[in-house]
Amino acid sequence: MPDSVYEAVRPHFEDKALVDLTYAIAAINSWNRLCTAFRSTAGSYVSKKSPGGAR
Repeated sequence: MPDSVYEAVRPHFEDKALVDLTYAIAAINSWNRLCTAFRSTAGSYVSKKSPGGAR
């Protein structure tokens, strides 16, 4: 990421919040890549524990 982008978000986030946000973005990116690799449609999971498959 360019320094200009990093400096633009600094006034809005403390160090810990920036780290947390970075980890959240990395996790979501990973989930999206796994869904793509396994040809899974996001939001299509239905728990077998839910009665009637309700979400």
